[in-house]
Amino acid sequence: MAFSLLLLVIGIIPSVAISRIHTGDDKLAKQLLTSDLLGVTQLNGLRIMSIARCDSLELADLYKDELARGEKKAADIDGRMSALPMSAHEKVLVQAAFQCNASVAAAAAEVIRAKDQGRTQEVEALVGSKLEPSFKLYNPLGFHRHFGPENLVG
Repeated sequence: MAFSLLLLVIGIIPSVAISRIHTGDDKLAKQLLTSDLLGVTQLNGLRIMSIARCDSLELADLYKDELARGEKKAADIDGRMSALPMSAHEKVLVQAAFQCNASVAAAAAEVIRAKDQGRTQEVEALVGSKLEPSFKLYNPLGFHRHFGPENLVG
């Protein structure tokens, strides 16, 4: 009886350790994917700003191509992050990030449309009034200030 109890305890310890390792791996993967996504998103924001402030059509086309590749990479990272298990707390943060992404995408579409139509003054107004404020939420500190410290995963 005591021997079987000892075997049971010996069997439980490794299984708990293995489950803790998997949890740690998931957390590390989420952190890496999140940092990759933040980097790609910030690069995309800089590309949008470059499109808005660029005088050369050829250079603007180059930035648009880079932006399309960056958006594709961000979508790939989003897909990989969605495949990982998430807590309810993390789902709230992901939903907030998608809202930020939607506001930046809408502002960027307006800026690019105005830029393509040659309305330079409107482009500058849109950059200052819509694009920059919505893009600031992608900065981790801006996200923290907007959504509050109680929403941060730690």
